[in-house]
Amino acid sequence: DFQPEGGLTHEQWAAQRRERVTKPGKIVVRILAPQSSRIDAHRWRINFTQDYASETVNDKVHKTVEISDTSGSWKIVRESIH
Repeated sequence: DFQPEGGLTHEQWAAQRRERVTKPGKIVVRILAPQSSRIDAHRWRINFTQDYASETVNDKVHKTVEISDTSGSWKIVRESIH
C-alpha cells in the first residue's frame, strides 16, 4: 500500500501525478547516484537524486523510495523527497 508524503491521500497524489505527466511535450528523468539497502526479506530502500526536465519544469531532488515484493512483483510503497 503506497503512502504519499506530505499528508496527501493516494487519490490526491495520483491526481497530482496525472496533471504533471499528461501535459504534452518531452519529459526526461535521470536517476543519479542510486544507493540501495535491504530493510528485510521483502523490502528495500533506495536513495537517489532525481533530475527531472520538461518543457515547463526543471527540478533536481533527493528522493528515497521503499519497494516491497508483493506476490512476486516489486511495488513502490513509500516515496519521500528530502
